[in-house]
Amino acid sequence: MKYIREYWSRQLIRPSIYKLFRRLVYAFTLVLLGHFFFGRNNANFRSTGFALAALVMLLGALCAYLRLDGLHIPHLPSLRKRTKHRDVLRVESMSDHVDDIPEYTDADLDEDETNVSILLSDVCAAIVLGLVSFLF
Repeated sequence: MKYIREYWSRQLIRPSIYKLFRRLVYAFTLVLLGHFFFGRNNANFRSTGFALAALVMLLGALCAYLRLDGLHIPHLPSLRKRTKHRDVLRVESMSDHVDDIPEYTDADLDEDETNVSILLSDVCAAIVLGLVSFLF
């Protein structure tokens, strides 16, 4: 809990909500597609699928918590070919954005704030999916 309190700020609400919504949409889509294709004869397929999705979200939250604690899992090298970025001449109208409120996106977050955002969105998604599994 000390990590969440240490890195929590109001700017983390928007990235957390975006991640929560994205995770819920993916989980609902996968479970309902699985029910459509594989579980038509099984009455408990949806509730089991939502419970497994909630468990996966809790495992993701555990990984985010361990990353906050200092555990880093090494990544495999990327298999994508890197392409050269071509500079394109962009002609746009000039506008004044001095008074605009800057949006705080994922690109602006440092590593620990990203992990807190992932932790909060995974825990909230697990709670929602757990409640949905009890309804079905």
